[in-house]
Amino acid sequence: MSNEATVGTVDWDGKTYEIDWPHDLDDDTRRSEDMGAIYLDGEQVGECCAQFGERFTSADQVIDAAYRVIRYGDTDDQD
Repeated sequence: MSNEATVGTVDWDGKTYEIDWPHDLDDDTRRSEDMGAIYLDGEQVGECCAQFGERFTSADQVIDAAYRVIRYGDTDDQD
């Protein structure tokens, strides 16, 4: 994995997306409760957010949310 924020990958349509769960901007000892970032070939192509009224509490939740974004074509690299 590329950096310490990377929590996993998602393979979709012949591409491997890197999923990052960055630290909270106000407290670098915690991860963001609200968002994750989606990268392809080192370039950020999207973001994923926790569902309305919820917070990310695990890397698995971030990866699942990123998968949904990628699957439904909501990243910058997809038509």
